[in-house]
Amino acid sequence: MWAHYADSHKGFCIEYDIEQLALSEELWFNVSCIDQVVYSPTIPEMCLTDILSNTGVQLITKICGTKSNVWKYENESRLLYETSDIKKYNPASLKAIYFGLNMDNVLEEYLIDKLTN
Repeated sequence: MWAHYADSHKGFCIEYDIEQLALSEELWFNVSCIDQVVYSPTIPEMCLTDILSNTGVQLITKICGTKSNVWKYENESRLLYETSDIKKYNPASLKAIYFGLNMDNVLEEYLIDKLTN
């Protein structure tokens, strides 16, 4: 995770309690959940029935919920939001924050100060 997503240990990672996150009523008004990403050796085939399905869920799941087999070790779930604004969630769902080894100390102290309690 650190090598791929956190700029060589310069960033941070937030761990959520998924069950608590699901209880956040503000969250579920504008989000869909892909409980388990599908890891496949091939790109999924898109067909007309995917596009014409009532909700488009099949197509979105194929596009956003499929990754190459090389990433299978991630065992990933995904939340798909309808909007790109700031997301509100139940604070009880925040489980942990992990700071990268190379994260700027000033930023780390700032985050710790802002997230106390």
